[in-house]
Amino acid sequence: MPARTPKEPRTQFRHTSDDPIQMPDCFIAIDAGTTNSRAWLMEDGIVRAAESASVGVRDTAKDGHTGALHAAIRGLVERVSTEATTQPTLIAAAGMITSALGLKEIVHQIAPAGPKELAAGSVELQLPEISKLPIILFPGVRSGAWFAEEDVESNDMMRGEETLCLGLSCERPGQALTVLNLGSHWKAIQVDSHGSITGSWTTLSGEMLHAVMAQTILASAVPAGRPETLDPDWIQRGAEMFARHGLSRSLFAVRLWEVQGGARSTAPQRLAFLIGAFAAEGLDVFRRAGYLTQGPVLLIGSGGIADAWQSQLNLAGIAIERIDGEATTRAFTTGIQRLLEARSAVSP
Repeated sequence: MPARTPKEPRTQFRHTSDDPIQMPDCFIAIDAGTTNSRAWLMEDGIVRAAESASVGVRDTAKDGHTGALHAAIRGLVERVSTEATTQPTLIAAAGMITSALGLKEIVHQIAPAGPKELAAGSVELQLPEISKLPIILFPGVRSGAWFAEEDVESNDMMRGEETLCLGLSCERPGQALTVLNLGSHWKAIQVDSHGSITGSWTTLSGEMLHAVMAQTILASAVPAGRPETLDPDWIQRGAEMFARHGLSRSLFAVRLWEVQGGARSTAPQRLAFLIGAFAAEGLDVFRRAGYLTQGPVLLIGSGGIADAWQSQLNLAGIAIERIDGEATTRAFTTGIQRLLEARSAVSP
């Protein structure tokens, strides 16, 4: 069973305008991604309860239908609703739930896109198989010359990260932001001082790292699972080998370390080496694309992978601010509330 969040207040939302607005006193916020879905009960701008499920749009792709996703979202809504002191009036959702594999595909907004553009692109649904409450889906953002084949390398897109970045911007009013999100896809995002997404750059590195660790000959060379800590010296050894010989050769070096036996390296050291190479490659790719060239960078991630990235950014002279799990939750729920505020302002 997913762990419950205690009912005491965790997040307080502050409106960004002096204009009168109509905000729901109680609603449910949902972030549904590729592999996981989360729900929060919001009362008077405060998180009152939270639930999660290890179900996402990947299950739709695997099963060929949305049954598992619908059941998971229905369960999340039912569980957080039991903590409500006021009847929720709506569900507000963002993330991959707005893709073709989710509840309904919502067209991306074109960058630059901020609260007004995202609110204008939102869609309200009635899905009684999930809840009697209306469901408001907020779109993602795409950038670059879309559908122009010769310009595909300039294209990018996101679903969910725009809401998170909007929340981070609300917490840092008037500041331009560079955000690095270390999820299944590693994504660098630029946000201007008005809270608009101006561009992003995404790689498949998170999934590639998992596949290398679990589905290649290196599976026996490194520990399974996401590491909480890594040896910093071995992180740097991996990064330096990437700089000399590239990623693929660096990965084969992990196999060479394993064959030469435990006297030369341990499994945790080999994992640090591998992740160090991936982090160095990621930084190189982003910087060549014009991202992560200066700080501060808001680094969203945890454990050893985030540590490896922090070390590489610091060596490059780029200041960072680590955004932990609680701060990420706070930013997402703040972003959802800002979008509801914007939607209220543009609705007739």
